[in-house]
Amino acid sequence: MPGIASKRILRLFWIVTLSFYLATMSRTIGYVDAALVLHNAFNLQISAWVNNHNLFSVLGWLWLRLFPLGSEFFRLNLLSALFGAGTVYMIFLSCWQYTRNLRASVIAASALMLSHSLWWHSTMLEVYTLNTFLIALILYSLLRYLGTARKRWYFAALFFWGLGVSNHMLMGLFAGAFLVFLVSDRKNQSLRDLALGTAFLLLGLSLFIYACTRS
Repeated sequence: MPGIASKRILRLFWIVTLSFYLATMSRTIGYVDAALVLHNAFNLQISAWVNNHNLFSVLGWLWLRLFPLGSEFFRLNLLSALFGAGTVYMIFLSCWQYTRNLRASVIAASALMLSHSLWWHSTMLEVYTLNTFLIALILYSLLRYLGTARKRWYFAALFFWGLGVSNHMLMGLFAGAFLVFLVSDRKNQSLRDLALGTAFLLLGLSLFIYACTRS
């Protein structure tokens, strides 16, 4: 079991990442895609067009109304930073879950925090930190499932995967990874589990399905 200091690090490490991204975050429009992303979020544009990242549009629309400070670009830049910090923190927790080595987990998460791609996408308006956050949630959920055998974590991973597809169609490529995982775990899967897993996946996919049916 971790000591008091270790527990505090486990609980508060996300503050380090978030502070770093906020300190280096763009306060203006940033990259050229930002105008399109803001337009879709501000107007809640939902469609099956490949450049419509519907989950980010929905969350961005809500965020713009819940967080009123600063320009629209600043507020959505901040949302990207929050998802980036969430990504690093979930990878930190995943490393801890897998290794139970606090130092190794801090080093791994810090390396990810400082990686050029995640840092860059976490400091301006882009949709990809939401993708990385969902990938990190999938990884953490599967590790918790393997560690506890509680099916709710497996269902959570499927739900987060569905949400990922609702944000970016390329997340559908995770189908191969989930298929391999399902085959390797088939002894622990009943028909009821398969049905519930499918239901949670479809729940996550519901926004994507809605966008496809209304287009």
